[in-house]
Amino acid sequence: PKWNYPNKWENDPLTRIIILNKNGNLYENSLEILSDLLYETLEQKIAASSASSFYGDVSKLLDNIEVVVSIPNLNRELHKCAPPLAKALAVMICKKRNRKNCHFHDDVLLRVAKTTTRWKTDQHEAVKNDYDVAEYIKTDENSIIKDQIVLLIDDIRTSGATTEFCADLLRKYGAKQVIILCLTQTHQ
Repeated sequence: PKWNYPNKWENDPLTRIIILNKNGNLYENSLEILSDLLYETLEQKIAASSASSFYGDVSKLLDNIEVVVSIPNLNRELHKCAPPLAKALAVMICKKRNRKNCHFHDDVLLRVAKTTTRWKTDQHEAVKNDYDVAEYIKTDENSIIKDQIVLLIDDIRTSGATTEFCADLLRKYGAKQVIILCLTQTHQ
């Protein structure tokens, strides 16, 4: 939080880029820096998990991510927060893995409301009213996530309520596996 780390908010380059993103003022070179960092984190996270044989071969999992989805903003503001990061990461996966079949879809998850919460425990209940999947995802014949490994991107994770609920929605409507990747995490 800004009040706990005012110096970092003013002087840390990565923090400044994240704030620019949150405000919708992200520049192309900053987006590439962030998507490259997200890709490296994804690779490391999968590599660490594959050591326990949970994910299996790292390259196989990265090559099987075909759908990248972001946590949506209210009013579908695609120029800020998670959507540009998710789109840039899909491009980065294609570039680094020499692939053409990893696509960003900005219409899979929908933000249908914005419930104000005062306490952390309220957040888990609020997200149930705030998010849904698009109607075309609810039908098997049109679902682009059915039987897919889906990479879910969020810009900032605080309680984890939003990402967990959205991941559950994606699994409920057919995703074989959902990998959650957030740019940063705050601590309250």
